[in-house]
Amino acid sequence: MPPDERRAAVLCAAVPLVRERGAQVSTRELAEAAGVAEGTLFRVFPDKRALVRAALAEAMDPAPLERSLAAVDRSLPLEQRVGHVVEIVSEHTEGVVQLMTALHELADDDATTRRGPHPRARSEHEARDARLLAALAAVFEADALRVTPLQAAGLVRGVVLGDRMPGMPAGARLTPSAVAACLVHGLLAPADSDEGGRAT
Repeated sequence: MPPDERRAAVLCAAVPLVRERGAQVSTRELAEAAGVAEGTLFRVFPDKRALVRAALAEAMDPAPLERSLAAVDRSLPLEQRVGHVVEIVSEHTEGVVQLMTALHELADDDATTRRGPHPRARSEHEARDARLLAALAAVFEADALRVTPLQAAGLVRGVVLGDRMPGMPAGARLTPSAVAACLVHGLLAPADSDEGGRAT
């Protein structure tokens, strides 16, 4: 198998395990998940930290997210569309957060980390954010909103990021439909509703 294909196959098999087990996952477990010997794993990635870094870089690629957002049915009512969008972005965010947490737990203290992010990495991050916000904004372009579609995109992204951060109490987390209802209609339940205090 060519090196690029082997690398992609290892990442595809290992990433779900890293998300599930975090930094506690062993290289033996990673190798078994990928169906390769540990020696082969180390020929592809020098160590577990390098594998998690590569997995994080792949998870942050905005292209799959752009495709999913582009597929959201624009004919659906706004609340349903927002619910779909929140579900898509939540799944993406949760995967990225899990990998970032694993990388942090691996106590990465190399020189690059001590100096802070490389300027190119920062610009790449900003470019990914811009693509994500543009893809989100496109879902709301035809709606009469209080804010611009880009601002709506930023609001949705901000709510999802806050909701998916580690340490958020389980009871405080919202379902995608609850997020959509609050964003579209506000926090107050209708006077004739029995929904007060319930995240449905």
